[in-house]
Amino acid sequence: MKFVTLAGLPRSGSTLLGNLLQQHPDMTVEMDSCLSIILTNISQHSEKVYTETQRTMKEMKILYQDFMRAGISSWLENLCDTNVYVDKDRSWAVDFDLLFNLVPTTKVVFIVRDLRGIISSMEKLETENRIMGPSTPELYPFESREDYHQVDLMDRRIESYMQMDMIYTPLFALKEILDCERKYLKNFKFVRYEDLMEDPQKVLSDIYNFIGADDYKNDLNDVKQRPHHDAIYAPWGDHTIRPKVVSKKETYEFPLIKRKSQHKILRDYSWYYQYFYPNSKKYES
Repeated sequence: MKFVTLAGLPRSGSTLLGNLLQQHPDMTVEMDSCLSIILTNISQHSEKVYTETQRTMKEMKILYQDFMRAGISSWLENLCDTNVYVDKDRSWAVDFDLLFNLVPTTKVVFIVRDLRGIISSMEKLETENRIMGPSTPELYPFESREDYHQVDLMDRRIESYMQMDMIYTPLFALKEILDCERKYLKNFKFVRYEDLMEDPQKVLSDIYNFIGADDYKNDLNDVKQRPHHDAIYAPWGDHTIRPKVVSKKETYEFPLIKRKSQHKILRDYSWYYQYFYPNSKKYES
């Protein structure tokens, strides 16, 4: 059985991609799984045990690794009756080193998006589509009420978004993998949201080839969404997908973010754009 994780940045189409992959007859997709969280908690628990055990470090490593590997095997055996198991959860980015120590053959499908598009999507949910109260404390964590006078509030909003774990954690993981030249980088398939929107079937076929599964013609006119209770992720975690996927050309226009702030994003995260969107005039500042 092939073990695949689906991770990535928020507001980047991972829910849509997971439901599309579920159409493949030889794939089982677990949407928003908690397996990665369980493994991370076990790993953190080992730190407490190390101070009390009479076992050597080598023995403890073997015991914990075998324990977690057995848990993964049991998880897959109980949930998957196909040749490919896809575990969708952004929390895998918390510790990719642990994942590949446990299952070196893991394939990771990691979806990315123009950061301006991510921020714009969150801004839309926060402003145009909001029913909850404004997220003022989260977006403007000032120490006093006078601090806002000399601050560009759009830049501060963007900074707050980028510091939230849902964006910070996968971005940090990406940069660590790239900068430290992790050997398991070859096990990653990076998917750009913009490519998924412009040519979904080609992207899906590329993923099937990467995983080692037979190619499959997806039904883009009838995408059934697995039940998902996403209210806990409000206000920025709307996971509702459209049942019909229509190819569309991305405009790379972000009216909810002023031009000056867009340029700042391009400068501050130049490493991201250079790697994932190279040689593209769309990203010139």
